[in-house]
Amino acid sequence: MSNEVTQDEISNQNRIAWEAQSYQAWIAAYGTPDEAARKLVRAPAHKLRRILPYLEYPKGQKIANPLGSHGRIAVALALLGADVTVFDISGPNKRYATELAESANVEIEYLVGDFLILDDQQHEQFDWVVMELGVLHYFSDLDKFVQVLKNLLKPNGKVILNELHPLLKKAIEVGEDGVTLVGDYFSKDLEQANTPYDIHLIDQIITQCLIRR
Repeated sequence: MSNEVTQDEISNQNRIAWEAQSYQAWIAAYGTPDEAARKLVRAPAHKLRRILPYLEYPKGQKIANPLGSHGRIAVALALLGADVTVFDISGPNKRYATELAESANVEIEYLVGDFLILDDQQHEQFDWVVMELGVLHYFSDLDKFVQVLKNLLKPNGKVILNELHPLLKKAIEVGEDGVTLVGDYFSKDLEQANTPYDIHLIDQIITQCLIRR
């Protein structure tokens, strides 16, 4: 696919995809917000096990969670005393996350829209930016994305990124005979891809995202 597609066009297609059935998918995956909240309240640190070794203790910290999706990371952080703001493109994601927070008896702020624009009111507001799994591939210009992260952070603020390595999806094929290197790992081309929540749905609306591996 041509790289002449703009970031605005990428964001618009991804918004449509993420607003199709994400709320229903999260219920299928994690239970109702009330059910999911009970699990998080019992063990918020478990949900954050990949993050806490780097975050130190989150109590009292102001944390941005770009592309925070269903809000489970944000709510777990809030349960440990953090002040969390989620940035996400999906209204149904916000619905699940805010209901999850209410059920867990914590507060989070959840801003819906294009992350590259939403940061305008949040300049140097955060001690930390926390991102987990499947964030980078939604942005065609990573330099601009990093600049937005920098703008969010207070002086000496820090970023934690726990991300999927693109090698498996982009350049490796696993078959009966083992692993084969295929494709162009350094390609910057955009491609169509199913939303991550598709696997949780029985009756799917096939609305694809546009990503760069």
